[in-house]
Amino acid sequence: MNTTNIDDTIRSILAGFDIDTADTISGCAAHSAKELRAQGWQGGGAEYDLGAYLGDMAALQRLLDRMASQDECNALEACIRAHLDATA
Repeated sequence: MNTTNIDDTIRSILAGFDIDTADTISGCAAHSAKELRAQGWQGGGAEYDLGAYLGDMAALQRLLDRMASQDECNALEACIRAHLDATA
């Protein structure tokens, strides 16, 4: 995995968020992608859909201690896809 590319990608996705929210989304996405791989996820992130993995959104909301906005959910999905792409 090229960590420079994934770090740049994640930074780009999260550029509009405050640092605490960005860190929360980033950490949640990394954990979710790692868990997906451990459960046998094959290939990149194109097939990942946050709507099919509601536990990922629930985890983000628990970490934020509030409902996640649509932008935050979109960012989480994009970050998980990026992590899955980087480890494909």
